[in-house]
Amino acid sequence: MSKLTIVDVLELHATCRNIQKLNLVRQYLDGELAFDCTEKFRSPEVWDSISKLGLTRVWIKSYSSAASLSGISTLTNLKTVRLENRGSVSDSVNLSILSKLTSLENLDLIGIRACKGSLRDLHQLKQLELSDCPFDVDPIIRSLGGLVNLRQLCLDESGAEDEGDYLDLESLSRLNQLTKLEITANDPRVSVEPLTGLRNLEHLELHSMHILDYDMLGHLINLKTLVLSNAEYVKHGEYSVDFRLCKNLESLNISEDDDFEDYLLPEGFVNKV
Repeated sequence: MSKLTIVDVLELHATCRNIQKLNLVRQYLDGELAFDCTEKFRSPEVWDSISKLGLTRVWIKSYSSAASLSGISTLTNLKTVRLENRGSVSDSVNLSILSKLTSLENLDLIGIRACKGSLRDLHQLKQLELSDCPFDVDPIIRSLGGLVNLRQLCLDESGAEDEGDYLDLESLSRLNQLTKLEITANDPRVSVEPLTGLRNLEHLELHSMHILDYDMLGHLINLKTLVLSNAEYVKHGEYSVDFRLCKNLESLNISEDDDFEDYLLPEGFVNKV
């Protein structure tokens, strides 16, 4: 593992002016990751060119304080941010520093087990991944409903802590621009009814959950791809799901044998799995 100081980071940029992508991997930052630092070290345009920032397994002193990542908020041209910890940081990460990134369109938070603040002010986000982050981190999940420009959302391996908990997807019902949704949980009970109003949803993956209203999947009329794995459900009536309204359906991956005997399918459907 390398150890970087703020001066090291500044000198890096001084030799690589106009750099657009910066990815720090397995580094220890001694002190705050303050890209603005002080006027003594910074000219106004120093970091203005960076549009993509990745921090992968980066140890930061005082990471849990709001100031520890405060410098990121000065990178006003950032469009993509990826924060990946996976055990490298045990303290809580303050998300409020991201609210000033008015150009941010893509955000990945990987392996962050505790968070402060919310994502509700990132209205311009188009893609969001929360991977290995608990769903019950409050109030992050509730704030997702305000991200009205989201096109892609991945909640991966971030399910309820205890088997049998209820996972509420109601906050996702307002994401009318969503075209792709992937959720991997830890066997919670879940209703998919809040998703039926997402008229632009084309790709849906649900993994490791107990679906309470399985038949509602047939109301996602613009679906092109549906993937279910390790998903339990209760069958109501002769057929599990009536997909005949899903005229654009191209790919179904919903059972081990995929014989579709329990499903009513659109006329002429040919599976493209």
